[in-house]
Amino acid sequence: MFGYLNHVFLELHYRFHSTLIEASGLVISGYSFGDKGINSRLTDYMCLPVNRGEKKVVLIDPRPLEEVEQSARGAIAGKLMAWRDDGRLVHLRAGIESEDVTWARVSDELLSQ
Repeated sequence: MFGYLNHVFLELHYRFHSTLIEASGLVISGYSFGDKGINSRLTDYMCLPVNRGEKKVVLIDPRPLEEVEQSARGAIAGKLMAWRDDGRLVHLRAGIESEDVTWARVSDELLSQ
């Protein structure tokens, strides 16, 4: 994580953080939750209040959520199931190329309460 102090990474993390502050929904695909810095931003994101209601994540991953949890680093692994159980994480168990994954479906999931 000390590499994040490099100017380029510091700028990217700042922009990622400031964008997440404004977002009420997030789509995650192709990420294994293995980077401590990114995971920290994601857990912060899920804890920050938003004016339009709860923050929500749509996770697109063909693996069972239990398998995603097993491969994720601690900060995320301990929270995925809780986020799912309280309705803030929707797991679309499909690959991004699947016919089941459409923008209409993803946006419906993000906008539903």
